[in-house]
Amino acid sequence: MRATFAKRERIKKRSDFLKLFKYGRKIKNQYFIANYFKNNLSVSRLGITVSKKIGNAVERNRNKRIIREYYRLNKYKFSQNWDMNIVVIKKDISNSYLNFKLSLKEIFDLIERNALN
Repeated sequence: MRATFAKRERIKKRSDFLKLFKYGRKIKNQYFIANYFKNNLSVSRLGITVSKKIGNAVERNRNKRIIREYYRLNKYKFSQNWDMNIVVIKKDISNSYLNFKLSLKEIFDLIERNALN
């Protein structure tokens, strides 16, 4: 199985983001807010939101790359297909990379756990 992150696995349209915020469920931890909603597509889709409050463009893009890479390597763990938007809410991410990844794992585990309920 190839671990890729194709265009069809990304949420790009504003209408899709608004649907997630309106109808989706929300979970939060130290670094992230995740909005998620079960979709009827053949794949899970991921959207990433990083505010300008987080830092300059280099920091924001680094955060997005880390989230995309983590998702790419772990998307096979989802038993159902989800639309997910991950919002980064904490600024000192670059100082604590391990905590960042652990928080991301916690978010994805909570989404999958809710799929079983």
